[in-house]
Amino acid sequence: MSLSSSSSDNLNHTEVLRQIAEYLKHHPLPDSAEQGVVDIYYAPSRDDVTVDIRWREGKTVYAVRGSLPPVEALQLVNSMK
Repeated sequence: MSLSSSSSDNLNHTEVLRQIAEYLKHHPLPDSAEQGVVDIYYAPSRDDVTVDIRWREGKTVYAVRGSLPPVEALQLVNSMK
């Protein structure tokens, strides 16, 4: 998991990562996922976020990329199970 943002913002990285970790603890990526990556980038405005979630099942790589808040993006991935 990675989180990046403008160094001049006041985003609480620890809190964002805690929320994501808590969500993943109860709602992991699909059970058949062998590997998974969650990348989050907040633009300087903090209102513009890009979330890129990828996981591998066998030889197939699935990816979801969008501008939803991180936990909502993870909920979307979990709805795809």
